[in-house]
Amino acid sequence: TRKPPDLTEDDWKSFAKSIDIKTIVHTIKDAVLSGKHKAYDAVFDSTELSIADLKLIFERVDTAYSKNAEAFQESQKDVITIDNIQTKEDWYFDKENFRMEKRVTEIALVQKVYGEGGDFRGFRPLFWVKLKQ
Repeated sequence: TRKPPDLTEDDWKSFAKSIDIKTIVHTIKDAVLSGKHKAYDAVFDSTELSIADLKLIFERVDTAYSKNAEAFQESQKDVITIDNIQTKEDWYFDKENFRMEKRVTEIALVQKVYGEGGDFRGFRPLFWVKLKQ
């Protein structure tokens, strides 16, 4: 997870170590692939994805060519590495207790995106899952 700019480094370390991203990712992946929860398109988040669509996302394979001695050699590898999560949130001001509260409404599994030169470009959500309220 990325550190929000308004948190100190110490606060962020304290918060981040309490989140088990791998467990969250595996739980969400299992839930959507089993059909227990619905997943929605990363761009058009009202469009539901089928289990077949999700399998294509998780089983994406890329072909790369590398020069090995005298010739180019084709190799294929699994390119789906889920690096993080993103959330959509509703924020509320509790005027009685004079504090801000938030509720996470949706969560996305995201992966890093790299440019052609290998430079990091940002994160891309694979799909969104609406959380029970």
